[in-house]
Amino acid sequence: MTANNLAPLNPAHKTTLTELQLRFSERLMATASASELDSGLPVELNMFGGKPAQITSRLATYRGNLTAIWSQALKNVYPVLYQLVGEEFFGQMAREYGRRHPSTSGDLNEFGVSLATFLEDEELGVSADYPYFPDVARLEWLVHQAYYAEDKSTLHLSALISRFGAEFADASLELHPSCKLIVSDWASADIWLAHQNIGSGVFPSEIQHKNHILIHRQNWTPAVHVIDAASYAALRALSQGINLGQSLEVAVECDAGFLITERLQQWFQWELFCSDELNFKELL
Repeated sequence: MTANNLAPLNPAHKTTLTELQLRFSERLMATASASELDSGLPVELNMFGGKPAQITSRLATYRGNLTAIWSQALKNVYPVLYQLVGEEFFGQMAREYGRRHPSTSGDLNEFGVSLATFLEDEELGVSADYPYFPDVARLEWLVHQAYYAEDKSTLHLSALISRFGAEFADASLELHPSCKLIVSDWASADIWLAHQNIGSGVFPSEIQHKNHILIHRQNWTPAVHVIDAASYAALRALSQGINLGQSLEVAVECDAGFLITERLQQWFQWELFCSDELNFKELL
């Protein structure tokens, strides 16, 4: 049963609260046709008291409030996308997204989880004109996740060396829960950075440019970095449980000029690793 094809309530039995709530939510999600507006109150709304014009007006108000909630929830998660498309388009997008992907959680922070997939829908035509929008949305969702990720104490390089000495390469490091790795075929990270109050703020001149991206949280502030392919490969290997030494070998295989010491110092400065679940494999 679709929201625009509702069976009328059976007057022969007492309607339960659950049935009323379901019917009300279905009507909120439905779009009123021209014939409905001309003929007054749709038959399935006979559960409500009052004049048809009043009920129709009240439902329109509820619909407007619902759309505003959807729009604000998405705007909180996707501020860069909002800046790219503008208020009017974003509001229309939020309304259509809410209808196609209704919330399944009581937490509005989870409402926008499927927006990137939604934007890839060919029927909408968004990705045809702006093919980088889905990747920007995917990046912003990971930034959102990084902000709300579990808090864990971080590991300092000096502590790692102090504990394991020359054998520190055999340690298996756990990435902090806020760390996210993603590869974009578009300059989605460069676009995101251009919309922050940091750096030059210049929109990238080349949009179709691959980005290897690291997202993490430091001092409760999410950060986005465009990293080289070798660093991405090493961090991906670490995330899969490969020890530090072998992960660095993966990076060197990817780029013979990979600067091991410089990158290690950078990673620890960014506080990418946890200190409470440090594993160490004894040498045979």
